Amino acid sequence: MAKRQNDDDDYDPVDVDVNHLDREWQAQPRLMRQASVKATKARKAHSEAKAKLDVVTSELGLAIRRTPERFGFSKAPSNDVVDACVIVQPEYQRAQSALIQAKYELDLLEDEVTALSHKKAALENSVILFCRDYGSECKLPKEQSGQAREKMREVTSKGDRWKGTAREIGEGYP
Repeated sequence: MAKRQNDDDDYDPVDVDVNHLDREWQAQPRLMRQASVKATKARKAHSEAKAKLDVVTSELGLAIRRTPERFGFSKAPSNDVVDACVIVQPEYQRAQSALIQAKYELDLLEDEVTALSHKKAALENSVILFCRDYGSECKLPKEQSGQAREKMREVTSKGDRWKGTAREIGEGYP
């Protein structure tokens, strides 16, 4: 059983509390909205980090071309050398790390949105099962119930007395 949000710290918004389907359904749109807003903010942060990396790459490339001696070159380096030099600069590496972190956070939040979509499907199926009396006792029509009880007694009594193999016990039974 899923714990309610205010019960303790083990609450997971994607758990389904089948004993409180009405509350689960009431909370679902709010949870989905919250997760979607967080994912949208993370998408924005990711785009900003990517743009920042592009700016850092361009600025470093220009700086290397304008003042190659500051980066240890005696003459103007080729484009391939400039690209290689940009990658090893601390500013570039910080911007790259920020982009990787933003992508990681975006992926986590998109996964949460997906999980809440799966929760919606689980809630729908739980309601269907509840409406169909899932978990209730099996009820046979009156004319079959007497025959079924007799058959169960017969199998149980022979199974209890007979100590043969499963194949031997199964012989003669439909």
